[in-house]
Amino acid sequence: MPPRRRSALGALVATLLVLILLLPSASVRGQSQATNTLNVVVQVHVSPVYDFYGSGTAVVVGVISASSLSLSQPTVVKLLSTSTPTGVTTVVNGAVQGIPQFSFVNAEGLHEVDFNVSADATSLLITFHESVAGSGFLWRYIAVVPYIEVESPGLGGYPPVTTTMTVPSGTVLSQLYTARGGGLPSNSAPFSGSTADQSTYSLTSSNVGLIVMQSNLFVPASIAITSVALAVLVLAGLNLLPEGQLALTKISDLIKGLRIPGIHRRFRLRAILRPRKLLALFILCSLIMAAGAVLGGPNPRVTVYVLAAPTSMTAIQSSLKNVTGNVQVITPSEDFTDFAVMSSVGQFSIVVVSNYPSASLAEVSPFILGSLGNVPVIVVNSSVDSTLKSTIGTLYGSSVVPVQNVDNLTAGEKSAIAFDLGQSSRSNILGISLGEKGFEALAASEAVLSMALVFLGFAYLGSVAADPESRRDLSHLVTVIGAGIFVFVFSEAVYVGVSSLLRFPLSLHAVSSDAHDLTAIGALGFGGGSTPRLAAGFLGALVGLVGTEGGLSLRKSDFALVSATLILIVANPFSIGQFAFQALLGFIPLVSVGPVAGQLGAAYTSSLSLKEFILGVGSALGGSITPTYLLSAGKTLFFASLVPLAYLKKLGRTTTAIAVLAVALIAGDGGVRVGEMTPDKTVIAILPGLAIGFAFAAVLLGLGVVEKYVRGNWRSKG
Repeated sequence: MPPRRRSALGALVATLLVLILLLPSASVRGQSQATNTLNVVVQVHVSPVYDFYGSGTAVVVGVISASSLSLSQPTVVKLLSTSTPTGVTTVVNGAVQGIPQFSFVNAEGLHEVDFNVSADATSLLITFHESVAGSGFLWRYIAVVPYIEVESPGLGGYPPVTTTMTVPSGTVLSQLYTARGGGLPSNSAPFSGSTADQSTYSLTSSNVGLIVMQSNLFVPASIAITSVALAVLVLAGLNLLPEGQLALTKISDLIKGLRIPGIHRRFRLRAILRPRKLLALFILCSLIMAAGAVLGGPNPRVTVYVLAAPTSMTAIQSSLKNVTGNVQVITPSEDFTDFAVMSSVGQFSIVVVSNYPSASLAEVSPFILGSLGNVPVIVVNSSVDSTLKSTIGTLYGSSVVPVQNVDNLTAGEKSAIAFDLGQSSRSNILGISLGEKGFEALAASEAVLSMALVFLGFAYLGSVAADPESRRDLSHLVTVIGAGIFVFVFSEAVYVGVSSLLRFPLSLHAVSSDAHDLTAIGALGFGGGSTPRLAAGFLGALVGLVGTEGGLSLRKSDFALVSATLILIVANPFSIGQFAFQALLGFIPLVSVGPVAGQLGAAYTSSLSLKEFILGVGSALGGSITPTYLLSAGKTLFFASLVPLAYLKKLGRTTTAIAVLAVALIAGDGGVRVGEMTPDKTVIAILPGLAIGFAFAAVLLGLGVVEKYVRGNWRSKG
């Protein structure tokens, strides 16, 4: 856990403990008898990530307490939550002790932890925390509020849960929903106080399950953007943009004639926007990336993936430092769905399996257990469940190092780990050692080049689609599809190859946007790098389509009209924008497969129907939806975009503008999916993607026919 998050977590725990100590004292004044009631306080601390598309987490801290107990017999306290409780600490009669507890997922799908409280307990204090995923999307943040319930028949049945949520100052709660997706009024989360740097809202008396929040600058910024879009829309609709078009033409001519120092004075930047030259630059970029990885890899740090309780992390890291020196620890709370990718490129030297909560293990084990063979050293603590220990030993016996206490390794255990680690260590093939600082600089350079690779590859794809030398329709279709498959597969292969040479992933798909140590792109402050790859892919495809000399003809007025309309809908801060936002939420994993199982309005339902159609076609043509998400809707959409890309020249003026933006955006999402580094998903997505692409192309061609008919009638009547 990062230091900043640990300090915030400590502050939250301290605050809650003070509240707990004060609450019961007020209730027992004037009475000496035992109350046998529980107080439950939960605080949700959200750090929003405002991004075009990214992810983040919220920290949940809970305290269950009873200050005056008189039990005639043992009792059970049940903690139920939609998220996994971790870091559980119990204090009985003023002393920290481990009372018997059992963690599992119950029949209702809730994570349940049962605490057995003995009859001699006179006071009880249970603390726990949870990590809840959230998503940044279109510069708003979507936070999930976990459902938490405490049950104890012997201690009052179902005590009320006092829940508060803290957010940074300047955060606005714009949309509230129940756990089933029903809309709620804004006063469902009343403001309860603030400090200089954070605001607090009460969630005690409401059933809020999902909150959409935004910065207080969002509304004025979106009003300004939509006002400009509205002005452009009106001027374009009335054909009053000649002066604007003239200015754009001058800027375009300036760029076309741009001279680069050291290059012949007649050189034009647009001269390189040709398929062969863009392909050469694309391959050159990949070679530079590979050369840098060969010269500077692998990562000099030892990276350890630890499955253990959060309270044990510091001790485990300190213990392993005595074996390997500098150690970087990564935990499932940072990323577990990408474990197969991270381990396959050699990021982890050691995996530690220790006292990880069993309820959490049930969630993460499908993503981790099958890929432990990619890690050379597997340290299994004696506290691990016997069934899991036996399974790991059977599957990966030669790599397993059993230890009595990983927090305090013996000399023999240290020697065994060091020996196995030495057997699998890998040094630079050229004998070059950059050191940690030098490797960080190399990783940052590779991150920049990885985004340039996506830009150049998708620019090449766009230029092939817009190439004026293309002849027959069928051959052009085959060429565009072939170029698209080549660009995607080759780009992903470069990502995998370079990441393997570095033993450090260039990017990941599910990592939090505020993570800086898990990927090369994260070192630049982009987390998994989804947003910059989306921008690189979108701009690359757009430049290739409209910038190729003699290629696709796109009138500026039509492009301005369509772009302004799109911005007016998506960036609108009022009802139209919220409707569009709900529709797009169907493609955000947090909402579509997370705790929110209901419908966020008709727009959300429609978007889910489209996604279900895409996944349905994929399943019918050989794909499968498994716990490891083998069928990717994003990759399928990318390959679907290749078919309409080949038919852009046959569309009407306005339909072409719509199709160019749509195809470029889908191609940009393909740039995001390149960073997933999952070639098996890529192969599975090709066939269903092309099948869906023909359906998309038929719709666009139909719109093009209608547009040409309407324009022809309008001109004849005019």
